[in-house]
Amino acid sequence: MKKIRLLPALLLLLAAALSLPAAISLSTTRADWRTAAGGGTGDIVDNLDSGTLDRGTYGITVANFTAPIFPGANTSSSVDGTGYLTVPLNQTQSRSMTFTFANSISAFGFDLNPQNSSVGMSVNIAFNNGFSTSYTLPATDVTEFRGFVSDTAFTSFTLTSSNPFPNVSGMDNVEAFSVVSVPEPSCALLLLLGAPVWILNRRKRVA
Repeated sequence: MKKIRLLPALLLLLAAALSLPAAISLSTTRADWRTAAGGGTGDIVDNLDSGTLDRGTYGITVANFTAPIFPGANTSSSVDGTGYLTVPLNQTQSRSMTFTFANSISAFGFDLNPQNSSVGMSVNIAFNNGFSTSYTLPATDVTEFRGFVSDTAFTSFTLTSSNPFPNVSGMDNVEAFSVVSVPEPSCALLLLLGAPVWILNRRKRVA
């Protein structure tokens, strides 16, 4: 009888799957982003019209910046005509903004509008899952959307700038998708290890 060598192949497939690096996708429309995140509406939806840095299900911290960050609508970087969150970034002064979530999420998106002095600038993003990326502010003073979907869960999202002078934009209508529970790697390994054993036992019974 020909020997069945399913176990080595399955172990190789599992090792390859577990070693895949994190991947982040960027969407520039909320509809596309929601589809990439799994569809529907996010578990966190916040219009940021007013409030404090403690948002309940998540918190916001700002490094080296003490001015109010929840202004009312104004002509500098108003996003939808209501209150919004100011994102003050500056490399020289080490200004950054971090979103920290109480539960792991897989997708985070928001509307934005740059101040006139910050149009076209680049914003760097660092996730606590080890991945990093960036996005570019609109080239004109208009409102656009930026949304990120990660194949690896994360709980923090930090914005920084490589510009030596102020990089300021308005952020509004944030939305996030929580992570759907999946089997732990150890559970997946047990399932894969059990598959060839079940097949072999079944063939013995049939024989």
